Amino acid sequence: KNNYFVYNPVKFRSDKIADVTKNKKIVVLTRLSHEKRIDLMIQIVENIFKDKKYQDWTLEIYGTGALESKIKNAITNKKQIILKKVTKDVKSAYLSGSLTLNTSSFEGFPMSILEANECGIPTVSFAYGESIFEQIIDGQTGFIIKQNDVETFIIKLKELMDDKKLLLQMSKACKKYNQLFQVDKITEDWLELFNLIDIK
Repeated sequence: KNNYFVYNPVKFRSDKIADVTKNKKIVVLTRLSHEKRIDLMIQIVENIFKDKKYQDWTLEIYGTGALESKIKNAITNKKQIILKKVTKDVKSAYLSGSLTLNTSSFEGFPMSILEANECGIPTVSFAYGESIFEQIIDGQTGFIIKQNDVETFIIKLKELMDDKKLLLQMSKACKKYNQLFQVDKITEDWLELFNLIDIK
């Protein structure tokens, strides 16, 4: 009863929404560290890209970290998977995409999902912890997959890649849901907290 929480706000607003049905790009902004399991992400996407049906799709990974060399080696000669440096223009990166992924074994409260939501980018993610259920509405703004259930992850990712109507529907839902994490809403939450303290 004595607990109160306030979310971190998304650092930017986007007047635009990604053209998810035409971009045909999976965009991931992340640290290249062990808990992110980028190697697993690459394996999942590779499995899908084997089908010529997805030859127009790409995976772009923005990031740096301890596993950078290992990941570079893993994607050698894989034309549809591209490793890029860290970008300061997060908004533009997400607006160029259709989907984002999270394959982490654990997380706190990653802002990347909310930043993607702001640009209308749905997320397919493993259930890395409690916060995922606050950041994604399963089946509405993305898909939450039981941890390590790679088969279902692939099925749900392909479902979004195949179903333009569903992808567009989720994109719009992401944008709407992200209003909860805008600076003005978070400011209201802080003011509410301060008023509660004043009453006591």
